Amino acid sequence: MKKTIALAAALSMLLLAAGCDSEEQKQINAQNIARAKDNATRYIEEKYGFIPSVTNATLERQYGMFGSMPMSEVLVEMEHQGKSFSVYIDGQTENTEGADSYQAEEIHAAVEAYVRERISDIYELTILNSKVTSSFDPIEEDCKYLFTPYYDGGNLKEVLSDAACSIVGICTNTDLSLCSAEAYAELLGQERSTITLYAARSAQGAKQIVPCMNRYYYNKYEKLAVYADTICIMKQDQTEIRQYTLGQTGNIFYYVEGNSPEKAHIRLLDHQQTAEWMSDSAKRVQIPQKSYEVETDQEGFVYLYIPVSELPENQQEMRIIGRSHNTKRQEYCYYESSYVIIGEYCVIETYKSNLSPPEQIAITIQES
Repeated sequence: MKKTIALAAALSMLLLAAGCDSEEQKQINAQNIARAKDNATRYIEEKYGFIPSVTNATLERQYGMFGSMPMSEVLVEMEHQGKSFSVYIDGQTENTEGADSYQAEEIHAAVEAYVRERISDIYELTILNSKVTSSFDPIEEDCKYLFTPYYDGGNLKEVLSDAACSIVGICTNTDLSLCSAEAYAELLGQERSTITLYAARSAQGAKQIVPCMNRYYYNKYEKLAVYADTICIMKQDQTEIRQYTLGQTGNIFYYVEGNSPEKAHIRLLDHQQTAEWMSDSAKRVQIPQKSYEVETDQEGFVYLYIPVSELPENQQEMRIIGRSHNTKRQEYCYYESSYVIIGEYCVIETYKSNLSPPEQIAITIQES
């Protein structure tokens, strides 16, 4: 037992050491930061004609299995005449090849004005630029708003064509079915750029979408369908309109892939029914507070939107248990399903094959 603890402690120390920089590396880091500050100052002077003050600098790091590795790029925070902004630039060599946020607000305002000319009821709009992509927590958010070309008030397409941009907007009282990428060509100069517009079901729905605008759901827009009835995704010469018709059972909304809510039936199981279908599962699974049966005669995904008010109070310990049928073994298997809480609803995605019995979802508290 003592040997096992000693080995575990030694392994922990090894992992911690692997994530720390050596003294030699620390000196290199300091050199890169100092050079990046000088590079950033010259970059701004060349681009805008003034010399800013440096207020802070953070070295880029790349996460790995055992910690993070230092890079040579640096996010340099600067200030000029009361305006704060950032420059991302390499510090390994002397150069003036960077990207900055000095004009980010001006560019954002130009994009918003462009969109408002076509859709007046814009509730919120954001623009994320991929000129710099960082996953290092201290600088990740700041790196989403950096641009390299100088914006002169008339070259918006040139500025946005330098790197792929993701423009996300929320609107109310708007019919997005008439949207076309051709009308937004000025914003889609880069082939990987996208414009995503959400038509909120209500002002309250629009408010709930806002925190999700900077998150990527990897084309799982259905997770926001409880708040938006239409989502328009535009790329160069390509427009996709997704409309979401929801079904409702009590306080629970649901969306069936294929937009046919009548193809699914959701019902709340009583305690006895829940106990019956949970009785075959491993004993470590407790009888849930609530469980739902999802039945549909078509293959595809079914999304449940359950009010947070109906969840257990201790959501940090909540588990969602699903049951599916193993046709080879002719028995049920149980699994833990993922979920995401977005605003007022818990969104559960469940896959239903038309070759298996009804999918059943349970919400329970994890055992202590």
